[in-house]
Amino acid sequence: MSRKHKFSNNWKKAKANVQKIHARISNTRRDYLHKATTTISKNHAMVCIEDLQVRNLSKSAAGTT
Repeated sequence: MSRKHKFSNNWKKAKANVQKIHARISNTRRDYLHKATTTISKNHAMVCIEDLQVRNLSKSAAGTT
């Protein structure tokens, strides 16, 4: 799209193609996440979620502490 004149017909077609590709990727990711969470919820009685601070985990991994 960077080589096309902005708002020309070819630019609009290229933009539509890019949007279609991004939508397909988004739908694929959403489908995988939905299937994974459904499997977890069906196979386990209780699910716990922990909110970890990634910054604190990476400090110790770098060897600074």
